[in-house]
Amino acid sequence: TPSGIYSGADPLSITMEGSGTVHYTLDGRIPTQEDPVYTGPLTLNGTTVLRAVSFEDGKLPSSVMTACYIVGEGHTLPVLSLVAEPEAFTALYNQPANLDSEIACNLSLYEENGSFSLDCGLEMMNTNTAYPGKKSMKVNFRGRYGSSVLGYPVFGQDVSPVFETLCLQAGAEQNLTLFRDELFSELCFQLTDTVPAQHYKFCVLYINGEYYGIYSLKEDISEMLYGQQMAVAAADVEMVAEPRIWGSDLQILSQYCEENDLSLQEHFDHLAAQVDMDNLMDWMILQGYCGNDAIANDLIYFRTPETGSRWQLGFFDLDSGFTSRTGFENVLNRNQPHNFLSLTQAVAAYPAARQQFLERLANALQGTLSDEYVLSVIEDFERLLAPEIQRERQRWGGDAATWQADVDRLKTYLTRYDHTALLVDSLKQHMALTGEEAASLMGG
Repeated sequence: TPSGIYSGADPLSITMEGSGTVHYTLDGRIPTQEDPVYTGPLTLNGTTVLRAVSFEDGKLPSSVMTACYIVGEGHTLPVLSLVAEPEAFTALYNQPANLDSEIACNLSLYEENGSFSLDCGLEMMNTNTAYPGKKSMKVNFRGRYGSSVLGYPVFGQDVSPVFETLCLQAGAEQNLTLFRDELFSELCFQLTDTVPAQHYKFCVLYINGEYYGIYSLKEDISEMLYGQQMAVAAADVEMVAEPRIWGSDLQILSQYCEENDLSLQEHFDHLAAQVDMDNLMDWMILQGYCGNDAIANDLIYFRTPETGSRWQLGFFDLDSGFTSRTGFENVLNRNQPHNFLSLTQAVAAYPAARQQFLERLANALQGTLSDEYVLSVIEDFERLLAPEIQRERQRWGGDAATWQADVDRLKTYLTRYDHTALLVDSLKQHMALTGEEAASLMGG
């Protein structure tokens, strides 16, 4: 019987074949010769992880066979199954001192149109999560575990199917809808192809057969992500994250912007030769739209010789989006000590760039970032997660009604207030909009 999802309530009968003597476990441990011997079909009455090893005299033990059976759970999302030695997993998961450690595991994904199962390494991600006990993790595909890459279209046929690392995000946000970051990533993908973001897939996670709730399976933020999304060689990509720009070309560029009049063409052209202006403008629009208060903590820059070594900004970690009504305050306020502000000030200062930015923003607000479209995307996430929320809350605390209230609060961010008017007002303050420009942004 193949591993996978079984919707019926009837017990499963599992048969195995192998040379020598096959020993097995049902708790995630790697079998030893002290564990039960397989002598005939095993009967499974519920969700179970099965691991088996064959032993023969004079030979090394076989590789570990891992199979996961998700039985009668009734999930509407794809299912991830992670299997690891229980003691090693508990130590890794519960002890902060092990944040830099990695243990062997097996990761399987079961969904309607396909599946994979692959041995890999597991490490913890040092991120804040919505619940103290629910933690984010990362799996690394390395040659010492088997394959050095995963070859499977995790995020659909339009996304590269090759991965060295995947992230299992627990949901690190203030208001617990679980999908703020994914919402803004989705809007980014819909708006532009100039700004890299993380693809995602919501799944239900089981660890050693135990339900762990809703997780978002994501691309790792890396040179490989950028290379795949921008169709360039990952090996040639340079990635710099704050605060490591100190002493880099980015710091020199920031100082140049601060010391020169960016309204003059010669100074703006010097900047534009080193920064992708289309990327910068779209990134500013997205950050201003979601009102991200944590921009300075999440800045990641990329460049590659294949595109002229011009810097591009990534759009990541948007869990604080739509939680405060700041508009472009954190994107354009000269009084904030953020290095990237010297770049955004160039867009505000140089007349042609300023005009291009306002035109791009007007088009976005009438299309992908219109209230109607964004509300429809929120409702798509709501429908996707609603059937799984009650069990998620039972596992980690709270209830479905509280989650629904958080989702409704996300909607009212748009419906109770005029979000476009907020953005226009913040641009009046930081870009000195004219009445005509403001009317154009308001759809007039």
